[in-house]
Amino acid sequence: MGNKIQRLYLVGVMLLFGMLPMCSQSSDGSTNQDSDSFGAGGDTDTDTDTDSDTDSDTDKDTDKDTDSDTGVDGCVSIPARVEAEDYVAYSESDTVNEGIGCDREDGVDLETTQDSAGGECNVGWTVADEWLEYCVYVKESGNFNISVRMASDVPNSTIRIEIDGTDVTGSVRAPVNGWQVYSDVNAGTVELGAGTHTVRVVQETGNVNLNWFDFGAGDGDTDTGTNTDTDAVPSNGCGVVDGASTLTAGGQSVPGGLSTSTRLSIISNGASRDFIVDIPEDYDPNHPYRLIFSWHQAYGSAQGNAVGQFPAFDGPNFNAENYAFFGLKRSAEAVGDSAIFVSPQGITDFPWDYDRDVALFDSLLDRVTENLCIDESRVFTTGFSFGAMMSHALSIGRADKLRGAVTMAPANWNFPQPTNTPDKVAYFSITGMSDGRCNWIKPGSTFEGGMYCSLNHADENGCKLPDNLPTAEIGSNQHVCYDYDGCNEGYPVKVCTFDGGHTPSSVSNGSPGDDGLYAFVPPLAWEFISKL
Repeated sequence: MGNKIQRLYLVGVMLLFGMLPMCSQSSDGSTNQDSDSFGAGGDTDTDTDTDSDTDSDTDKDTDKDTDSDTGVDGCVSIPARVEAEDYVAYSESDTVNEGIGCDREDGVDLETTQDSAGGECNVGWTVADEWLEYCVYVKESGNFNISVRMASDVPNSTIRIEIDGTDVTGSVRAPVNGWQVYSDVNAGTVELGAGTHTVRVVQETGNVNLNWFDFGAGDGDTDTGTNTDTDAVPSNGCGVVDGASTLTAGGQSVPGGLSTSTRLSIISNGASRDFIVDIPEDYDPNHPYRLIFSWHQAYGSAQGNAVGQFPAFDGPNFNAENYAFFGLKRSAEAVGDSAIFVSPQGITDFPWDYDRDVALFDSLLDRVTENLCIDESRVFTTGFSFGAMMSHALSIGRADKLRGAVTMAPANWNFPQPTNTPDKVAYFSITGMSDGRCNWIKPGSTFEGGMYCSLNHADENGCKLPDNLPTAEIGSNQHVCYDYDGCNEGYPVKVCTFDGGHTPSSVSNGSPGDDGLYAFVPPLAWEFISKL
């Protein structure tokens, strides 16, 4: 692995003896889910007197330091990000700022954001019909892709965006992952002429936290979370009108699963192997989709993966709607995106062996791409525990077929690891600091553990290796994420650790336990995938 990895092995030894990562996780899967833990939304008093309490102020002070680039007369020059706190006018239901850390002394509810992607302040405690206005400046006429950085804890909460008095987005639904778990939501494309424009963000239902919205150049370069067909590599299944029906012919529905999931079988290495495929309800045979392989854990099953059964510790919201394919399907749909999922069935309680099952991966990839419209430049793998081991091995041995990997509790042992290929993959790994099965640093070994899975890919992708990796503190009920600097363009490496044990579904946002809806990993994982 080179001198860089050897240097970080010494750091790993210090982490091992300093934080004792081999401690066992309690089997208690209970949660203490407090929707107000981040001070946003849940108990907002919506009894308002619109005659006396609603303030409309069009003379607000905009001479403050922000991340928005100001253009003509204090307007934000776009393409650019527009921070939520940089409004120039507002309509607010009361005169008290409910937040902490940010205050423009006008009653708009601002707080210091805890968004892992950054930002200074977010708007919270929103109620229906409140709005904020912004001024933007367009130097040259053109198309602009709009994405919104938003969060919610209440289902079916929406905003809309109006420009110069015209609704340009319709209802934009916020992902429901927690008040401070943000996602970029694609809100469509708008054509704007040169000059200044008034942008109004309207709370249709309330209960939406807003960190920023972004106007990107409408040429496909903007990061809206949706791959464009123009840069896709279409599979042979693109344009095959009856491809989905051909693939699923003779299959069975998945009891307790989604209506879009089908159980099928395939011959691999002379043996019949089961798998489950999930195809979007509105599948378009002319649109290249992301394809995600989802590998179950030891003692698990493809069935459990497809129905959202808890993979480690029990808790609320473990069902197909919330946690199918480790919650990635829900997280994709929450931001208006979609993907095709394949969940293979392993053999015995310890289900995967790379030397045997790489052939299964190859066979499934060939079958799916021949029948369905797949973007062959955007094939991903994910899994937990033994499934993460398989995904990690594929990220090394089948890097030429994969765009990225998301591994939850990965390990680089238990079966022989393939030799590194010259190809690279984007890599995101997650490990609990008290995981005694797939340790952050495996006791008594060299270069084994979740940390080294991450470091190996960081080294391969040309990232700058830090002198120390920040990790979550045991007892904090929090997660800590680190994005490596200097990675080769298009091949990021990200690692998150959390205060917990051997599980992919920890809440870790100030509350303990596991939850299929509020697990911190799924929205972060989809955000990572969607940018590739």
